[in-house]
Amino acid sequence: MKRHLSTVTAVAIAVAGIAGYARARDYRYTTIDYPGATYTYAEEINDFGQIVGSYTGGDGVWHGFTLSGGVYTSFDHPDATGDGTAVYGVNSVGQIVGCYKHADGTWRGFLRDGVNYSELVRYEGSPDTTAVAINDVGQVVGYFLDDDYVIHGFLFDGTNYTTLDDTNAVTTYAWDINNSGVIVGGGWGGSDFVHGYIRDLDGTYTDFQLSGWPTDATGINDLGQIAGNYGPAYEDRYGYVLSGGVNATPDRLVAPGAAVTEAWDINNRGQVVGAYWDYTSDVIHGFLATPIPEPATLLLAAMGALAMLCIRHKVWPGGEH
Repeated sequence: MKRHLSTVTAVAIAVAGIAGYARARDYRYTTIDYPGATYTYAEEINDFGQIVGSYTGGDGVWHGFTLSGGVYTSFDHPDATGDGTAVYGVNSVGQIVGCYKHADGTWRGFLRDGVNYSELVRYEGSPDTTAVAINDVGQVVGYFLDDDYVIHGFLFDGTNYTTLDDTNAVTTYAWDINNSGVIVGGGWGGSDFVHGYIRDLDGTYTDFQLSGWPTDATGINDLGQIAGNYGPAYEDRYGYVLSGGVNATPDRLVAPGAAVTEAWDINNRGQVVGAYWDYTSDVIHGFLATPIPEPATLLLAAMGALAMLCIRHKVWPGGEH
């Protein structure tokens, strides 16, 4: 009896592991349009499926929104003026980060916790600071403009700032941070995003390009999957999901009917959010891309479910009860 249960347990664990790491090649796309908006950007999705982003009616004023359970909720920073409020990140606790246009003309980062707003101190007196992502332990990443008008990434731990500069880039953007503290972003060389990067916990940067094209790394989950954008030109760009390291073959994301598709974040369920340009109507839509497992993955998942059922009822096909 124990031998049978041990075998079943081992099979269940192995199958669950294989199914979890199998790479989904196809995605089901859902369009995200804030009601009445001309441009909608879906920027980040947490593990509960809550989506945040920004929208505008085409008047140049931006507003933040949340999408949860099919319900859109709009909000603006209470001190926002002019261009308005841009929302970029949400964690699984529901804390939201972004930036807003201050009356002095600068963009200031903010943290929204429930209905309460707190300003992220502008980095070392920087004229502009943008908060882009927040993980579940409250670490925030983004970018700031220094007095020489050079853009640097930053990591804010709630008390202290750390400057992030990729040594192979003139300009460094920090786009996302997972719960382990691994950061991804993009390094700019003067004409376009030249490469994406991964910054490990020891501060080491790993730069990469896909297909030799300008590449940006915009999202990373706790499994190490990376989402981003790549392509030969801005008018010819695709989203991607990279599983298994920077040398793996990426899944290419192209929203139906899109001229340009940009992926901005990926959660631990492998769901991706971003935006795409509808060329025919000249409208930008947000999107949610949900991975569709390959048949082999579905079979493995079914085997895992059967094995777990055997464990629960203490039975093995052809064996003892």
